[in-house]
Amino acid sequence: MQLQYLSKNFHRLLQELLIFGLAALALVFSGKPTLAIIYATTVLVSRFLIDLWDQ
Repeated sequence: MQLQYLSKNFHRLLQELLIFGLAALALVFSGKPTLAIIYATTVLVSRFLIDLWDQ
């Protein structure tokens, strides 16, 4: 049961990393590194709170 949860959670985290990471990279390459840092920090805090509150 726990392995299934880990596998599902791993795939979701990998997918989120790809999507949100590419968005942050797009901001960097468009000349807005400060906005990219703010965006990435917001995504990380959001992900942490989702895991903390089991949502």
